[in-house]
Amino acid sequence: MTQTAVIALSLLNYCAAILLLQSSGYTSVLDTAQLNSLALLCLDLHSYGYDLGLILFEVHCLILGYLIAKSLYMPRLLGYLVMAVGVTYLVGSYTRFLSPDFVETLSPIYLIAIISALSLCLWLLVKGVNLEQWEETTGSVGVV
Repeated sequence: MTQTAVIALSLLNYCAAILLLQSSGYTSVLDTAQLNSLALLCLDLHSYGYDLGLILFEVHCLILGYLIAKSLYMPRLLGYLVMAVGVTYLVGSYTRFLSPDFVETLSPIYLIAIISALSLCLWLLVKGVNLEQWEETTGSVGVV
């Protein structure tokens, strides 16, 4: 939920860019080039805010992946793939803050996140959790 709040607050930067470009009364002292620069800054700030929110998502992915890998209800490989999503976003987010010139160069690593997230999604849709193991462990009957 904290990630959602951070990203939602970051969306205010989009609103700020729109307000600047609508030539409000409080921007009348700036010329067009200055307004465009400020609007671009607001758009850039949103990408930084989004990556800040992703840091919280990375923690979520690492914990969820660990829990999946340790559980007996799903394949361990899926847990490791989810942890790979966390590491991928961790590298991407920190790159934006520490070395923004390499963000574009690093973008192909997001294929790891796409493949891993799709694998988990497809596994849950097609196969699901191991109900026999679930019933054995919890002593309750699963819903099919």
